[in-house]
Amino acid sequence: MKINLIYRDEKTMGVRLERYGVKEREGIRSIPGRKWVPDEKIWTIPYSISAVASMLEVYRSCKFECDERLNKELPYIREWLDGRGEQANAGLSSSDRGEWNPNQRQELRDALVARGYSSKTIKAYISQTERFFAGLQGTEASINDATVQKYALALLEKGLSHAYVNQAISTLKFYFRHVLKQPKSTAYVRPKKESKLPDVLSLNEVMRLLEAVENPKHRAILYLTYTSGLRVSEVVRLRPEDCDRERKVLKVRQGKGRKDRQTLLSEAAFEVVEQYIGGAARRLAVSRTEGRPPPDGTFSAESV
Repeated sequence: MKINLIYRDEKTMGVRLERYGVKEREGIRSIPGRKWVPDEKIWTIPYSISAVASMLEVYRSCKFECDERLNKELPYIREWLDGRGEQANAGLSSSDRGEWNPNQRQELRDALVARGYSSKTIKAYISQTERFFAGLQGTEASINDATVQKYALALLEKGLSHAYVNQAISTLKFYFRHVLKQPKSTAYVRPKKESKLPDVLSLNEVMRLLEAVENPKHRAILYLTYTSGLRVSEVVRLRPEDCDRERKVLKVRQGKGRKDRQTLLSEAAFEVVEQYIGGAARRLAVSRTEGRPPPDGTFSAESV
């Protein structure tokens, strides 16, 4: 039986079956989210990895035809159907066959550093790529768009978050483009972003938390983090001159995305910071009197 797959919009794709007998309809009805559109005499399924995978599995022996839009955006469907990956394995290089080596790791790191990615992003991208290759060990799978899409589906089936899966896809897309030199990668089907409500502390809970901290440094960090909405990596890089009490503004240097910005500085936070700076100045004077070398005054996010 021939089945036509048709692009409809960003949320759905159309499925037109050559025959609509009872047996043929059983397959499409097993796909979650499917819907019959009587006016067009066509089924629709979600435009998602899991729905496409289910469709290809249910109608494994059928002949599929994709419209021009799907062939352009989702070439991995075609690869799944005609088994191009297996046919090409004999002539693939070690990198294309899913082998990970120190040279490729260094190439990936160099490409990320050259484009100004943060150390955390570099670490995350390298870890994601290593996990992808670890999953290919012992298989004959080649590195192509179909393999990446199957890997993303496997991550979702393991219960990993949509944000994690999207990061994995972005990582491998970067690896394809800048390490394997394959600039024309496909527009992968990505899981939707999850929308979760944050757990917000009440005002009384926040006050009790702040008052329970006795260490001056930690107290100043918590006050600035909460009142000015800072990340830990941002608060540890603050300098005394970044606090503008007159305008009640705090300057954040090289925050996320390596960008400077200004945010609010509360009076309560400034007073706590002044107490910490005053205590630090006294400790510095004592250390100099006793002939001890002064601390450099810098902290990492991990040490805090």
